[in-house]
Amino acid sequence: MNKSLIYLLGIFLSFIFINQARAVSDSTRVHKWYCLGTGSSEIPERSKTVNCDVAVIGAGMSGISAAVAAARQGADVVLINDRPVLGGNASSEIRVTVNGVQTLKAKNPVERETGIIEEILLENKKYNPQESYPIWDHVLYDYVVRQPNLRLMLNTQAIKAIMDGERIKSAFCWQSTTEQKLL
Repeated sequence: MNKSLIYLLGIFLSFIFINQARAVSDSTRVHKWYCLGTGSSEIPERSKTVNCDVAVIGAGMSGISAAVAAARQGADVVLINDRPVLGGNASSEIRVTVNGVQTLKAKNPVERETGIIEEILLENKKYNPQESYPIWDHVLYDYVVRQPNLRLMLNTQAIKAIMDGERIKSAFCWQSTTEQKLL
């Protein structure tokens, strides 16, 4: 082999070894983050405990209805949804319209959805006469966040149920936008 080639190979291998050693020492060192809000440098807290009376996991139309109904009864409610928009299949992501019973018998206009679903549909008629799905997402979001006693957590996956016998005690969740573990 050529001496210069062996020399270059030696330099290359030593460079790789030195960088690997640096990577190992950097991975064991804890880096502090600069926090824009406070101006301090600290290690970010990546887990949080959220206490509530009722946790509703899934913010489709039935999940929204359950969360709103519980909040109106005075319960401290957390509504958890794994997507960035509300409505489940009725969101702009899937686009299945909320029709309900009024489409079953077009000749009898007396039959219609009532309760919380009707409230949402009436707001949609007022703020979204063109029936645009992106606007529908905003109508749902605005309806949910206005409710007293109701907190919304979007982009949050419920990963595991923590059991106490046969009863669900809590849920282990992961919020992708904040990279936090939630219990």
